[in-house]
Amino acid sequence: MTRAERLLWSQLRRSDVRFRRQMPVLDYVADFACRKARLIVELDGESHMGERVDRDERREAALCRDGWLVLRITNDQLFEGGYAIAEFIVELARTRMLERGWPLSAMPASDS
Repeated sequence: MTRAERLLWSQLRRSDVRFRRQMPVLDYVADFACRKARLIVELDGESHMGERVDRDERREAALCRDGWLVLRITNDQLFEGGYAIAEFIVELARTRMLERGWPLSAMPASDS
């Protein structure tokens, strides 16, 4: 894992919402994902610039067609926002879980 991935993972795994890292979704591997919320979090470093942008856009479109919300965060945004970014991600996941009919009592349970 990159430094940014380690930072975000250290926060996400402490929440009551179950995230997985490097989770296969369709033909892709998501950096972080919450299956119950159908939320994918992608951390973008310098490797996601230039010609890779087109590939990322096609990937995101395929995931969205399959019902996933893809949240893209740059490493710089994560380093600047830190804990607030992680809190936003967890709250977004909780909201999406509730919208999808998961009761609050089901949130801490495994989403595998």
